[in-house]
Amino acid sequence: MGLENEAISVTFHFTRDELMKAHRQYLVVRKIIKKYDNVLIAIFLVLSVALVLMTSLNILRIIPLGFVLIFAALKYIWYFWYPEYRVKQSGSDFLDEVSMTFLLDGIMMGGSKLESKAQWSYFTEIYEGDDYYFLVRGKHDYYGIPKSAFADLEEMQVFREMASANSLNIKF
Repeated sequence: MGLENEAISVTFHFTRDELMKAHRQYLVVRKIIKKYDNVLIAIFLVLSVALVLMTSLNILRIIPLGFVLIFAALKYIWYFWYPEYRVKQSGSDFLDEVSMTFLLDGIMMGGSKLESKAQWSYFTEIYEGDDYYFLVRGKHDYYGIPKSAFADLEEMQVFREMASANSLNIKF
């Protein structure tokens, strides 16, 4: 089947919660935050507190606890607070209805404030999460596309073939 005449159109609308879910999923897919980081933080936190409580209180025992607490706080902020901050900073730009048409030679994007065509080479990589595809330009510059926006599995397969034909492999 030739992709030259293929065109896939998807239309989607994000709510604030969906946008935050997409961003959190992106952080995990890009391995900015690992899936088990929160579990490791909890284990180290319990072990550090137990070490401090079971031994005499001295500075050498409190310093590791302090590092674990700081690390835990930073991960918490990055995973839970940052996506919400990012949504608030963007205003309602990402909450409008978006339509994208994928062609072999590029991607047409449209919305109430956005109308453009981008070449596939505009994106450096594509990641696939549980519920979204992420067209990535930079570490924190990406477009999230819900998988539910595609009509069926065949459309998703054509999307993958178009990406592959343009030297973009989808990473998991």
